[in-house]
Amino acid sequence: MTATMPVPATASPALLDVRDLTVVYELSARTVHAVTGAFLDVRPGEGVGIVGESGSGKSTFVRALMALLPGGNARVVSGRLSIGGKDYAMADGARMRRLRGRTMAMVFQDPLSYLNPLMTIRTQIVEAIRLNDPGAAMDKRVRELLDLVRLPHRVLASYPHELSGGMRQRVLMAIALGCRPRLLIADEPTTALDVTTQAEILALLKDIMRELDMSLVLISHDLGVVSSLCERVFVMYGGRTIESGPRDAILSRPGHPYTRALVDAARSVRGPDGRFVTLTGDAPKLQDGAEACPFITRCTSAMPACAAAVPELFVVADTGGHVARCLLHSPAAH
Repeated sequence: MTATMPVPATASPALLDVRDLTVVYELSARTVHAVTGAFLDVRPGEGVGIVGESGSGKSTFVRALMALLPGGNARVVSGRLSIGGKDYAMADGARMRRLRGRTMAMVFQDPLSYLNPLMTIRTQIVEAIRLNDPGAAMDKRVRELLDLVRLPHRVLASYPHELSGGMRQRVLMAIALGCRPRLLIADEPTTALDVTTQAEILALLKDIMRELDMSLVLISHDLGVVSSLCERVFVMYGGRTIESGPRDAILSRPGHPYTRALVDAARSVRGPDGRFVTLTGDAPKLQDGAEACPFITRCTSAMPACAAAVPELFVVADTGGHVARCLLHSPAAH
């Protein structure tokens, strides 16, 4: 059964709905198709994960949502976003930028790259609040934010280099939450943190979602991190959304061979030779528009039809909108 778009898992209306997002990077000698026809939807109060290898298009996708693509060579070719029932053309960068702060906010993976080393923590939090909510009572709001991210008030006088990695990540979260956004995007928020601190940050995100009744989009290559916070998962490969569905269905019954490889690697599955299963081959080149399944050169289940065109989305099972861009689920394969 073909599915032109994922079937919603419930009748709940989406807080955010992205369709047909395509982003290219115009370089001197070539055009890189970083994201092609990708999609995402998030319901109120829901955690949604976007997973995939480095270079799969995850970060470009969410940066396009936030209108934070690098100027000069990045271009949104197409994409429609609906948030709270209001439609936006994602190529309209000026209009998309107005969604930052109160509607959507983002936490980045490397706090030292995004915090100003010459400004105190208080100054940086206040700066973010004033940008989006200049009429706020600053001292009261700052104290509330520190309490929300479980930081002592003494850090306000500190500089970023004086804090631990986990504390700096909490500061970034406080800045992002300054205007109580309806949706928080977290891009690899636990990268480079030790295991204990990772667990603390994930538990904190879960608490904040509940306290603020906020939705979360979590970008990660770590399926364990995603499974702890997300109810649904979107898998990206070669700039495309190749599978989506409920978390448990994706992890226990992956419909795409690429997703299966990710799950096996995360679970340290051993092959017939006793070695850990790994994904062999190289990620696809994105210089030219794909005319075949992007996973074809690495797929052990590839068939001749996979080389003819990029597969459509097919229903994997009638379990709440589980779909995959793979011919293994086409009617002709059964």
